[in-house]
Amino acid sequence: MILVTGSAGFIGYHVAQALLDRGESVVGVDCISPYYDPDLKLARLARLEARSGYRHHRIDLADRDAAAAVFGSVRPRGVVHLAAQPGVRYSLEHPEAYVDSNLVGFLSVLEGCRATSPDHLVFASTSSAYGANATLPFSPHQPANHPLTLYAATKLANESMAHAYAHLFGIPCTGLRFFTVYGPWTRPDMALYRFADAIVAGRPVDVYGQGRMQRDFTYVDDIVSGVIAALDRPAAQNPEWRAETPDPATSGVAPWRILNIG
Repeated sequence: MILVTGSAGFIGYHVAQALLDRGESVVGVDCISPYYDPDLKLARLARLEARSGYRHHRIDLADRDAAAAVFGSVRPRGVVHLAAQPGVRYSLEHPEAYVDSNLVGFLSVLEGCRATSPDHLVFASTSSAYGANATLPFSPHQPANHPLTLYAATKLANESMAHAYAHLFGIPCTGLRFFTVYGPWTRPDMALYRFADAIVAGRPVDVYGQGRMQRDFTYVDDIVSGVIAALDRPAAQNPEWRAETPDPATSGVAPWRILNIG
């Protein structure tokens, strides 16, 4: 049994479908937040619920008792945690949403894993974690100590929280830093969706950064392949890790790692 949080979200929906396609039983968790049109999330969810092998719990992970009850009833073999409050600009006006979802909600997931001991917890981080880092290409083996948004700061906090739980309770944890994802059923707040919507409607396309910005995008199928490949290979301690020259992407004291996906 695999527990997928954020299963009505863009990436979570595709991950859940892929797991079902390979014969896994999947339990999804999603509160259907109103950050963007809930009808899109409900449409994704309807497609999942039409499949055998899928069960859904509509709860907010910030509700610790509800989250604990789901973990206790499911006792998952693996956990893919993709539920989060996304977006950068939204955090400027609604910082509390990021604390509730990305910090409190993640603590509920860690506590659920502590209580049920799954083989592996895979969770979503972000390429925004690199912040002020100007060394290209970005690598998780480089330090990421200067986040520039609250969203990125919460994701870096998730990585640290997971490391602590991996060390204290032996929970194998893998954090995945996604690089902007696109594809079918994408979020309507994403740039590619907005560009395409404006072109179809005959509206001018909003261009940021004087049109000189460059950005990598990752097709959702590649993200899904990476998520499932990581899930199938639980994190382990790095025997070559040295405290004198620590590798920021692995650990010598915990079954924990950080990977780039994109």
